[in-house]
Amino acid sequence: MKKKQEDKKNSWVKWVVIMTIAGAWFGTGVWVGCQKEGWYFVTSLYVMVQIVTTIGYGDISIADDSTKIWVAIYVLIGVMILAGMVSNCMADILTKQEDVLKRQMKRVEARITGVEPHQSETRQAVNKVIVTFILFAAFIAAGTIFYAVYEDCTCSYGETAIEGCVEGPKCPETGGAVKTWIDTFYMSVVTLTTVGFGDHSPKSYYGRWFGIFWMLLGVVATGNFIGAFSEFFLAAEKDRRHLDRIDEDVFATVDTDKDGSLSRSEFRSFAFLKFEMVHQWDLDKIDQIFAGMDEDKNGYLTYEECQHYFQCLEQ
Repeated sequence: MKKKQEDKKNSWVKWVVIMTIAGAWFGTGVWVGCQKEGWYFVTSLYVMVQIVTTIGYGDISIADDSTKIWVAIYVLIGVMILAGMVSNCMADILTKQEDVLKRQMKRVEARITGVEPHQSETRQAVNKVIVTFILFAAFIAAGTIFYAVYEDCTCSYGETAIEGCVEGPKCPETGGAVKTWIDTFYMSVVTLTTVGFGDHSPKSYYGRWFGIFWMLLGVVATGNFIGAFSEFFLAAEKDRRHLDRIDEDVFATVDTDKDGSLSRSEFRSFAFLKFEMVHQWDLDKIDQIFAGMDEDKNGYLTYEECQHYFQCLEQ
């Protein structure tokens, strides 16, 4: 319990450090955009969100050559920061895989004790797909409705302001940027999937403020939905690999020494494979190493055999 609490604390501290660095990096980008390019704060923030989410509409470009060099370096550093965040996310995901084994062990225990087992992996995956799809669809709908209603026609703002355009009823006839419901639905899907063609993008002041939060949260919701949908296809295979039964053929395969019974090590190897904690080639490699260390081929390793093997590796 103490170790678990320490791991949780270390994970929390790690994420505080990562988010502090990411926040400083993001804030620096916003500040430089305001100072070097003369962008309004919301415009600079809007551009940095495009960089973070990799949407890249391309509606706002950089004019100053020195800023272009700075942005190129900024993006490269940002890629490394994002890579660190992704790697830490993956580490947390791998840590959580321990829970998968625990659930599978509880399933076996439930069969022994008669307690109702937990939901199958497939059922859990379906539930997750439904929840994440609803959230993803909500962001698509939010973007579609907001931009169709609020930005049906706009003269834009700041760097992308349309010269000669008049807001209001005369907006379409004076060259304003027009969005239909089809356009906003298309823009929402293209944005949240980070395709970012740039033929339609948030243009008004409040449209960009809305877009800043909509893009950040919507891209995360899209990633969760795609991840859940991918897990759904793997769920059936995971269910198949649960330790439900051992028939005669499987028993004979697991019984490597063919003595008609399973030793603890034989059953352990089978469970590792069944729960997908290791692959067969991992066990084969371990067996090859063991065979190389077992000089007298008696099926056991002495201390001298271990020492001799590692001394040979050092030479």
